[in-house]
Amino acid sequence: MPFGYSDYLIEQGKSTETIDSYVKEINYFFAFLDFKYKTKKELYEITPKDINDYLEKKKADGSKQVTINKHITIIKNFFNFLWVVNKIPSDPSVKIKRLKEIEKSGQKLVYESLLKVMPEVLKSPNYSPFRKVVFILAMQGLRTSEFRILKENITERKNEVLIKTKKREIALKSEFIDYFMEYYNKEAIFNCSNYLFVTKKHNNDIVPVEGMTIYTHLRAISDDFNIPKLVLNDIRHAYAYYLYKDHKYSIEEIANKFGIEENSAALLVDASLSRIEGKVS
Repeated sequence: MPFGYSDYLIEQGKSTETIDSYVKEINYFFAFLDFKYKTKKELYEITPKDINDYLEKKKADGSKQVTINKHITIIKNFFNFLWVVNKIPSDPSVKIKRLKEIEKSGQKLVYESLLKVMPEVLKSPNYSPFRKVVFILAMQGLRTSEFRILKENITERKNEVLIKTKKREIALKSEFIDYFMEYYNKEAIFNCSNYLFVTKKHNNDIVPVEGMTIYTHLRAISDDFNIPKLVLNDIRHAYAYYLYKDHKYSIEEIANKFGIEENSAALLVDASLSRIEGKVS
C-alpha cells in the first residue's frame, strides 16, 4: 500500500486479516475517485464530498448500515494517518460521522434464528473453512479463551470428533465432522502452531487466535444474513436460554454442558432470561 499505510497498521498491532481488509477498502476508494474524475487526484485535493459520494455509491449498491460504518471507520483511520505523517494539510474525513445504528424492534439474538441460517453459512462458497468452524463452535457457547484449543486435544473417532477446551469437551457429529476436518486438514495443520486456531500478524508472527479475529468472522456472517450482530457472549446467552426454555435443561445439565459450576450456570440462565424476556427466573 502506498504512503506507508500498511506499515502504520502493523505498528498499531493490527492482524494480517484486518490489514488486508483496510488496504482493500482504501484501494476501492481510490478506484472510485479515479473513475469519477478520469484521473488520479492528489491527496490534498480529496474533499469531504468525495468521501460522501463514495459512501452514497456504497449505499446505492446495497451496503447495509453496519457495512457503511465499517467503510467510514477505515477511511477515517486512513486519513488520520495521512494527517499525522504530514501527507495532507487537513483531514477531509474529520466531519464524516458514523451512522447511528438503531436496534430494530425484535432484533434480540435468538438461537433458533442462528440454527435456521446455519445450513446456508456452512454451504457458502464464499466462506473459508476457518469461518465455518468458528461459527460451529460459537454456536456451542464458547468464550474467546475457549477457542485457544491445542491440536493435541483433538480426537478423531469413527462417528465423532472430540474437542477438549479448557472448560469442557465438545463432540462434533454428522456433517459437522466434515466441515471440521476440512478446516483441520487444509488450514490448521499448516499454521506452524500447537493451536487449532491462530491469528497471523502482519509481521508473520503466529499467535493463539485473538478475539478480534473471531469477531471479524462473526460480524461478516451477521452482515451477510441480516441478523443481529454476532458476539460470542450474546450467542452464549442465547444458547443457554434455548437449552433452558426450549429443551428444559436443568441448571445442573447446563452447568455440565458449559463446563461451569452450578451457581455460575444459574447466573447465566438468569442473565439470559433477563436479556431475552426482560425477567429473571
